[in-house]
Order: sequence, then C-alpha cells, then structure tokens
Amino acid sequence: MHQSFWGLGVKAAALLLDMMEGREAHGGMHVVRGRLIVRASCGSLPAYRTSIAAPNEVSDPLEALIGAAIHVPEPDLIPETPLVRSVFAALVGSFQRALASGNDQVWIDALEAGLATLAPLVREVGSVQRALTVLQQISVAHMPEQAGRIADLIASAGRALVGAFVQQALIELDRWAQLVTLVNDILLHMTSVSGVDLTSLGWMRLTPALFGSLWLYDERESQAPTLRLEGVYASNAQSLPPIGAYCDPALFPPNEIIAELCNCPAQEGCTPPLTILLVATANNLYGVLCVAFPHDNVIYRSSMAGLWASQIAIMIEVERLATSVRQQQEALAVAYQQERTLMEAVRALSSPTLPVAHGVIVLPLIETIDTSRAEQILEALLDGISQHQAQTAIVDITGVPIVDTRVAAYLVRAIQAARLLGAEVILTGISPELAQTMVQLGMNARLLTTEANLESGLRRALNRSDLHSVRC
Repeated sequence: MHQSFWGLGVKAAALLLDMMEGREAHGGMHVVRGRLIVRASCGSLPAYRTSIAAPNEVSDPLEALIGAAIHVPEPDLIPETPLVRSVFAALVGSFQRALASGNDQVWIDALEAGLATLAPLVREVGSVQRALTVLQQISVAHMPEQAGRIADLIASAGRALVGAFVQQALIELDRWAQLVTLVNDILLHMTSVSGVDLTSLGWMRLTPALFGSLWLYDERESQAPTLRLEGVYASNAQSLPPIGAYCDPALFPPNEIIAELCNCPAQEGCTPPLTILLVATANNLYGVLCVAFPHDNVIYRSSMAGLWASQIAIMIEVERLATSVRQQQEALAVAYQQERTLMEAVRALSSPTLPVAHGVIVLPLIETIDTSRAEQILEALLDGISQHQAQTAIVDITGVPIVDTRVAAYLVRAIQAARLLGAEVILTGISPELAQTMVQLGMNARLLTTEANLESGLRRALNRSDLHSVRC
C-alpha cells in the first residue's frame, strides 16, 4: 500500500489552518486515501496494464492516463497534485483535438507546454511514457480506423518527451555546476575575511539570499540567556534592525525580523520562507542564522545554506580559542615576570650583604650551598664590596651544614676576587670538614683570614677599620 505524502500534507495543513483561523478542528482519526501497489515481481501484470484491460470500456481517459503515470509499482515518481492533473487534462484535450482536426501543431504546442511543467517535477521519463502508451491504447480502442494517425502522434510525443527530459537534465546539471561554483566562491570569500566582516553578513551580497540576520548568545554570565543581533543583510536595502538589539530565545524570531521579511521582494504573492540555521559546532551552540531565499531557490536553501552557519561557527570557535590562548600566554608572561621578581628577591635574601660599620660588610650564609648559589654568593660579595666601598668583608658560613669541594673552590675564587678589589675577606664559622676540604684543594692557609665565629670576626674587622681610620 502506498500513502500519498501530498495528501497527508494537504490534510495536515488544512487542520492547522482551521486551528489558526479559529474554526473547529475535529480530533481523532483523519483518513487519507491510499492505493494498492501491484508489483510485477510477484508475478502479476504491471498496474497500468490491468487498469486498461478493456480500453474500449474506459469512460474517463484522464483517469486512466493519471493512473498509468502515478499508480505504478514505484510510487511518487510523479507527484499527485492538481497541477499534474491539469497538465494531463490539457494533453488529453489537445490530443483529441489534433485527431479531430488533423492539426498536429495543437498537439505539439500542448506537449511543449505540458512537458515544460512536468520535466522539473518528474523523477523519471518512464512514468510519462506509460501514460502515453495508455493514451494510445484507449484512442485505438475507440477509433481503430485512425490507428496509424494515433501512432504518429504518440511517436512525436515520445521524441518530444525524451528531448524535454534531456534538456531538463542539462539545465539541472548546469544549475548544479553554477551552484557548486557559487558556493565555493562564497566559502573562499568567507574564509578570507575577518571575524567582524563575517558576522556583519556583508558577504551575503554575493549570494541569492533576500534577507539574513545573525544572532549570537550574549556572553555576559550575569544575564539570562539572550540572543544579540550581530549582523543583518537585506537585498532591497530596506530599514534594517539595529545591530546590538536583543531578543529572548523563547520569543525568537522577533517581530522586527518578520516585518523585514515581509519587505523582501515576494513571488507568487506570498512572503518568502525564513530558514533558521543553528550556528554550532560539535560541542558548542553559539546562536542562529536566519536566511530568506527566493521561492525558486529550494536547492540552495536546503542543500548549501547550512555551510554558512557552520563556517561562522568554526570562525567563532577559532577566534575564541585564539583569544583564550592569547590570554593564557599573557597570564603566563605575568606569572613568569612575577616569578623572576620573586627569584630576585629570594636571591637577594639568600645572599645578603649587610654593612655593619664604615668599610665593613657581613655576608651571612645559611642552608646548603650548591653550584648555582655559590655563583650568586660570588656576585653578591663583589657587588657589596663595590657598592659599600668596603675594606673588609666577613663571610660567615656557620649556618652552612655541608660544603663540598666545588663550593669550597667557589669560596676561594670569591676571596681571590675580593683581594683584587682591595678588600680583605674574613671567613668565620669554618667547620672541620671545610678545613679538611680546603687542605685537599691545596689552598695556602696564609692567603686566608679566618676566625672561629662571627663575633670574633666582627671584632677583628672593626679593629682593622679603626686602625685604617687612624692611619687616614
């Protein structure tokens, strides 16, 4: 059994219109007539042959013609609509007039007009060929004396039929080629413009769209979910809604969009349909894109317009990811600068040079000293001597638990460098282990000035400072 999609749509639309206009819409079951499909695969004859088993008894050639074209094993090759019925009625009438008058031009003109209407609607040429075969059988059954004439008219119709469908196929092929080229050019243009240019919808002037508007969700977290108008386009340059207008998603589309849609150039006396596309990726919904196309641009609207919304969504996602990466980089740069500042502060605190008297500084060291810190100590000691013009520098290592060979070598280098600056270095708090290490390094004990602890080191440094002041 075949169900008529066209009949179901008519019934549903009629019920909806009744409800919208306040008329009573009966509930319950509504019946739409179906039809039996007699399939040749089960051994029976094709449906159109059984329907004219006795052609001379056919009372209505039009119904036989439509039945042969529509009631076939593969339904909906021709839509069962009033337009199709009127085309077949015109063909039957012109065929009969051509037979009666002998004027083939009547039949040829009707064929050209009818096939021009049917070719865009029919999915395959066989449906119309079956109808022509039925027309021939019925006509021969009623007028056998004109069998030759009928055969000539049907043959000319068959040639015209094939030519019309070939022409329609070429038109469709050319239309698809133009469509693919146009879509490719538009997508290339969309990928080359900036985000602002893309969301402003100015690129829609390259498309057949009559009207377009882009609404994106407002990112302010304190607000309820709200759509904000980011871009708008109209081919007729009417007054456009202001950019930045807001709309509650529950009330979308707003009245302003419907009013603007009514200003678009209408065809067939009705407003062009509004297509609403989600601007979304696999994980995020950013908003909606509304587009209105001419009535004759169904292919573009149904097949290609979704690419625009996808391209805009990808652009938004890329820009937001780039913004997020840039913000993270800026945050890392700030954190790095803060870390460097902190390290400088720690470095200064870990190797402080304290002026305790005129010409005397103290460098107290605590905790373990590694190679890196030993270099810092050397720099801090030399900077302190230079900054405070010190003649004596006390390096106290009482709080250093372990000093290995490498660190001891750095201390020796520090003492030698300080001597080059004209300052004496007094080591205080030397442990037995450090003393043994310095001996192993072959250091000349005469080059070192040592004291047991910081107190004795300070006393010696102050006495030396006083002596130097007296001499001066």
